[in-house]
Amino acid sequence: MQKGWEVLGKDTEEDNAQDEEVQTGFDLSMLQVNDDGVCESASIDKKATTPPRYFTDSTLLAAMTRAAKFIDDPDLRKALEAKDEGSSDQGSIGTEATRAGILEKLAANTGLVSIEKEKGYTELVWKTTKQGQEFCAALPPEVIKPNISALWAEKQAQIKSGEMTINDFIKENDDYIHTLISDLQQKGLNISSNAIPCPACGNGVLRRIKGANGFFWGCSGYPGCKTSFPDKDGKPLTEKQPAGGASDRLDVPCPSCNKEILVRPKGFFCTGCDFKLWSEIAGKKITSTQVETLIKKGKTGSLKGFTSTKTGKKFDAALVLQDKNTGKVGFEFAKK
Repeated sequence: MQKGWEVLGKDTEEDNAQDEEVQTGFDLSMLQVNDDGVCESASIDKKATTPPRYFTDSTLLAAMTRAAKFIDDPDLRKALEAKDEGSSDQGSIGTEATRAGILEKLAANTGLVSIEKEKGYTELVWKTTKQGQEFCAALPPEVIKPNISALWAEKQAQIKSGEMTINDFIKENDDYIHTLISDLQQKGLNISSNAIPCPACGNGVLRRIKGANGFFWGCSGYPGCKTSFPDKDGKPLTEKQPAGGASDRLDVPCPSCNKEILVRPKGFFCTGCDFKLWSEIAGKKITSTQVETLIKKGKTGSLKGFTSTKTGKKFDAALVLQDKNTGKVGFEFAKK
């Protein structure tokens, strides 16, 4: 068997010179600059590139035990690997006792990651949200990769050997953080919101929380708002049926995103966007029927019983939907 081009990188130059004719049948020293060559054969394979597979809980935990492989700089990679010399880990981050807890905290940050079902996977997969991707784009490369852990491993080794003090290490990190903050203040931080407004109070947003019986979603306004929803595939199951079996949603879709609108004590809240209407406007309770008319026609008929916040006097007016994206309304008074 001929080794082909591999003979060029094997052994010493002297060994190569002696073996070239035996292994290749050709003396490479005869080649001159600008010599012509002839390609005797070629082939083309038609294939499609495949994206990297999503992480699952198990593959993430495994990756944390060999995080050094995600570092491009060979010196930093060696620094993180040196930390685990003599153990089964190979350049790890976290410890066996802390890794699961790290993932739990990260999973609860639903603004940055979503955990959901994906075709072809037996476990739920981890995905970054649009907000999470924007957040990562704002961070320096050493933070979004395990490089920072490798740098700290180097510093810890220097502290152990007496080359650096703990106070020096803390000051170095403080300076680094101040530099990052200063850069962000100058460049700005543009992260869009993908928070889910609380359908109950309309003020807070829903957060994914790890409870004794698994994940659930609660309002950020807790304890003022104690609303909670079950978790389904990493998303809040907000389509709840109230006591008595009555419908808790309007019969018309959201004028902004066409999703369902839930009926709650304090108002009417879209399940897909920021559209909302309060159930009390200028001291008057607004019914589901009136809201449905407002959404379908853009305004209601004349309604009685509004109260002016300035004068305290009662007045009659029609409600007009001024902004279909937010649910902002105004008044239209009858012409005299």
